[in-house]
Amino acid sequence: MGVLPPMAESISNVPKKFGGVPKSKTLALCSTDGYYQYSISIKFTFRNSENKEVTIDFSNSKMMDPILLEQDKKRCERVYKAAVRKFMELRKGGWFFYDCQSTLYTTTILPSEKLSHTFFKRVSKRPNFVKAEFVLERKTDFYLKTFSNENVHLDKKVFIYKSSLHYKISDKTPIH
Repeated sequence: MGVLPPMAESISNVPKKFGGVPKSKTLALCSTDGYYQYSISIKFTFRNSENKEVTIDFSNSKMMDPILLEQDKKRCERVYKAAVRKFMELRKGGWFFYDCQSTLYTTTILPSEKLSHTFFKRVSKRPNFVKAEFVLERKTDFYLKTFSNENVHLDKKVFIYKSSLHYKISDKTPIH
């Protein structure tokens, strides 16, 4: 299975993929090496009833309804997983913490300052789907020594790809 990330509490029976409704477990992350922060943009383009293309930024969702917000996060998660399969930089090992919206934290620095790809298949089943655009960019002030003193809520399930472990942050928690 590989090495689990350094955490205050161990995770047993780690499945191979994210799945189902997340059951959050509070885990205190403890790394002495620090974290790197990246911004993610995920935009879907659909064709409307007038046959015009409409683009929606799901990584910056402001939905007040928790059910709709969760649907937007699921869309982002699908594109993120496709990007992990696409980009070698996201599979070379290390630990990744994604909030299923616009922020990714890693324990290793990615060699590229920007990764982008447009997906035309396999990220949406909607008949009016045109494309999904994924952009990952290094933040200007992207090195963080530690997460905040508050605990970060991680889904106890992990998406493992090659030697990289991808955790989903269930609740957005301030990180300093």
